[in-house]
Amino acid sequence: MGDRLGLLVVDVQNAMFEAEEPIYQGEEVTQRIAGLLEQARTADVPVIFIRHTEAEGPLAEGSPSWQIHDTVAPQPGESIFQKETPDSFEQTPLNTHLQEIGVNRLVIVGMQTDYCINATSRRAAELGYRPILVSDAHTTVDEGGETAKEIIARYNGELADFSVELQPASRISFG
Repeated sequence: MGDRLGLLVVDVQNAMFEAEEPIYQGEEVTQRIAGLLEQARTADVPVIFIRHTEAEGPLAEGSPSWQIHDTVAPQPGESIFQKETPDSFEQTPLNTHLQEIGVNRLVIVGMQTDYCINATSRRAAELGYRPILVSDAHTTVDEGGETAKEIIARYNGELADFSVELQPASRISFG
């Protein structure tokens, strides 16, 4: 059986662009994700969105900041799952859904590198999805004395050592 790819778009929500310290290269990363979305949709590859949800604050369900960014807005029929932890699989129907639609390999993009992208990529590897993290289509903010650029580079390296394949957006093909 060949690979059945799925594109997993994690937490590309308005709050990431509205914070006091907006996400690093947010517009550029979002444009790369939009290009991957277009390619996946053209190739009839399943697209799954993950949206972080909190009880209150900017990521409170239904708030404008909680919404998925317009540049990468889901189309009718595309799946959206809410999560409350960094791991997109934890306490969500994501794994069951992927099994039901026959996806056995995930291409992962989104926000934030050091939290949700890290946790989701590691869990996807543990579950056998042989994830491909798009190395230039995830981002974060400066934190703990490290710049966002340094954090992204560090996690790309760590995740590559953890059985996560890294590819730039220009090398991803859903055809």
